[in-house]
Amino acid sequence: MPRIREFLKIFYDAALDLNKHYGFEQAGYISFLVILTIFPFFAVLIIIVSHTAVKLEINDVIISLIKGFLLEKDIHQFIDALMPAILEIISSPPSKFLTFALFSMVWTASSIFFAIKTVLNAAYRAHDKRRYIVTRLLSVLEFGVFTTIVAAILLAVTLLPYSLYLVKFYFTTQGQVASLSQYEPPLFGENFILVKQFFYWFVMCALTSSLFYWIPCRRQRFRDVIPGTIIVFIGWELFSYIFGYYVKYFPQINMVYGSIAGIVIALMYFYFCSIIFIYGAELNYRIEKTNRVFKSRSD
Repeated sequence: MPRIREFLKIFYDAALDLNKHYGFEQAGYISFLVILTIFPFFAVLIIIVSHTAVKLEINDVIISLIKGFLLEKDIHQFIDALMPAILEIISSPPSKFLTFALFSMVWTASSIFFAIKTVLNAAYRAHDKRRYIVTRLLSVLEFGVFTTIVAAILLAVTLLPYSLYLVKFYFTTQGQVASLSQYEPPLFGENFILVKQFFYWFVMCALTSSLFYWIPCRRQRFRDVIPGTIIVFIGWELFSYIFGYYVKYFPQINMVYGSIAGIVIALMYFYFCSIIFIYGAELNYRIEKTNRVFKSRSD
């Protein structure tokens, strides 16, 4: 019984810390920055992916994969107001974005990593002693690295099924293989839906745990960020289901906000997801602190 009480106290203290560190207010700031970041993110993503994909003749396949993911996942109903602009960015030629405006947008979009660093440093009781300009440049770098990782994941998801299919096709046609774009692997059919779902879960957990591990200005073990990552992932999935039910069956929000209801729904969705994310960081710190106390008692 004492262990159960201590276990529940960890979750309770994490909730208190969330309020103490202005987590609800910070979540509002992050949700705004997500809206501000999402368009430059897809623009840079298309530039990075297309540079490699065009050479492999699978650019159209990757663009279709991104569109399918956005429309297939439940998240699309929460960002429905943003979808036309996102799909237009995805379908536009990469050269269209190579302007000075893109670099200014990337600088602005990188603010989200600055905000994430701020809330994670507060959650982990860490202090960033670097100058502001250095921190902002690091945020730009982190934005670029994050986008490149997502692009690499897209290429891997696309190339793996094609590679497996072409190896089989190579041996069944005496080596007469032309290009990747001519074939539609069966793995992109119904049998691949479950694989994509598990891969989505894995990528979301990996990216979340990487943010918890790398962004704060402190040293920690990777295993210490796993509990919060699991809670965040479960929280996001449950909240997406509940919020989706609310949006679908309680349309009164459209009556209140009118033509901007879609933007408000997107902001609300990202706001609560940000709260769950910050709570996961606070929980990681509380669990780590409790483990240190138990370890000191045993010694």
